[in-house]
Amino acid sequence: MESMFEGALTYNQDLKDWNISSVPKLDRMFAFTGLFDKDLKDWDVSSVTSMVSMFHGAEVFNRRMDSEWDVSSVTTMESMFEGALKYNQEINAWNVSSVTNMDRMFAFAVDYNKKMQDWVVSSVTTMESMFEGALKYNQ
Repeated sequence: MESMFEGALTYNQDLKDWNISSVPKLDRMFAFTGLFDKDLKDWDVSSVTSMVSMFHGAEVFNRRMDSEWDVSSVTTMESMFEGALKYNQEINAWNVSSVTNMDRMFAFAVDYNKKMQDWVVSSVTTMESMFEGALKYNQ
């Protein structure tokens, strides 16, 4: 499903009933989707290992995925929300203990300002520019 909707500027269809339980990578799936803002909270992402740039440049995406998403198998969230201008949802309940790369995860996600105090980041080896340009981030 890598890059599936990447660059689909006007795409905004309902995907909540999709079964992605065996998908390993969601890299760039919604990158640069200018209008996409649909509910994905019921997706079973437990098999996903990579979410690189999943919502990179998804300018209006701002949906809840907190406790519903089991991200315990994910090892890289590099640029996951980079440039997702409106994204500002709680993701504190995510189990990110397997993640090693959080580079630019919220870079230029200008509205993002949520606490992540419960995250266990002991496996993370790189967080370069994680909040660069995240203008409202103040946690």
